[in-house]
Amino acid sequence: YIVRALRASEGGTSGPPVRGPAGRVSPPWLTRLTSSLHAWWQNPRPTLWFLLALAVVLFLRKPHALLTPQLWAEDGSVFLNEQDELGLRAFFTHYMGYLHTLPRIVAWLAAHLLDPRWWPAFYNGVAFTIWIAVLARFFTARFDLPHKPWLVLAFLLVPHTGEIFFNVTNLQWLTAFVLIQQALIAPPHTTRQRAGDLAILVVVGLTGPFVIAFLPLFAWRWWRARDA
Repeated sequence: YIVRALRASEGGTSGPPVRGPAGRVSPPWLTRLTSSLHAWWQNPRPTLWFLLALAVVLFLRKPHALLTPQLWAEDGSVFLNEQDELGLRAFFTHYMGYLHTLPRIVAWLAAHLLDPRWWPAFYNGVAFTIWIAVLARFFTARFDLPHKPWLVLAFLLVPHTGEIFFNVTNLQWLTAFVLIQQALIAPPHTTRQRAGDLAILVVVGLTGPFVIAFLPLFAWRWWRARDA
């Protein structure tokens, strides 16, 4: 029934009404909805409704992280404690052999902007926002990738325990994909895009060890673009 409605929507709302089970005629609102969904699926972009839907689906994967936020693992034992003890020096302090710039930024902001009772909510809220930003970025015009919705659904629906969702400790695993994004994204055309790409590379490159693993990707991109 849904497939028939989507097929009918390809030609707009004109033509015979879509009939559901037992010959029932689909209501006009369903025809308009399927037409809009089909048009968006063919040309996905980060609209407000898409961002809201993405936020809802993400929230449902781990609601307690936002409803009853708590510090997770190194959120408190490393990033909060070392921010309290070392201040800015924490940014240059490695843990497990590498730097963690993004979690350090979150810990620094929380310490300087909020009462400690709000720190767990701030940590998880920022991590939640970064999840939305990373996934929504796939739908910007600078990514010429096929089947973008399926790509994002792979992030949202993959079975796992939820440990990596909405805590700053595990942001390094998510932002590793940002490095892949940077290797695939179209070249910047404005000063704002160049500044944004540089800031992303600096912060994400200094969060976790993945910039070393993905260095061949950036070398490949440079080699392809050098004669362009």
